[in-house]
Amino acid sequence: VQVLKRLNHPNVLHFIGLLLDKDNQMCFLVDYIAGGTLKNIIHDLSISLTWLQRLRYA
Repeated sequence: VQVLKRLNHPNVLHFIGLLLDKDNQMCFLVDYIAGGTLKNIIHDLSISLTWLQRLRYA
């Protein structure tokens, strides 16, 4: 957590904090990014990415 709080890079989401949900699972709070999750972008074949780009993002 201490490392994430200090991390500042344009390609990395800003870490806000973390919390425990009702099942005691740790949840990271980060900036909102419009356009969906990275997982959805990688798996959505209608988005124009080469297979090499998809592999690099994964």
